[in-house]
Amino acid sequence: MEFIPVERKWEADALKLRQMLCTYKDPQDPLWLVVFPEGTDFTEQKCIRSQKYASENGLPILKNVLLPKTKGFYACLEELRGSLDAGI
Repeated sequence: MEFIPVERKWEADALKLRQMLCTYKDPQDPLWLVVFPEGTDFTEQKCIRSQKYASENGLPILKNVLLPKTKGFYACLEELRGSLDAGI
């Protein structure tokens, strides 16, 4: 299935993610990129951190869910830019 395992720490995952994505660029091998964004469990403390980040960055302040993290998804689109029918 060619899953890309992650440790959920960008410093540890960035290089591994980009290396794996490079192997998916063959135009003869169709690609379906599926991202499971579940991330983490909701807690009051994580909600407060999410709201603080949103406030500092001009993003919507969410009350019952955490602000989505997009760094890994963006890296996927960036790396596969010429290989997908979708773009940034």
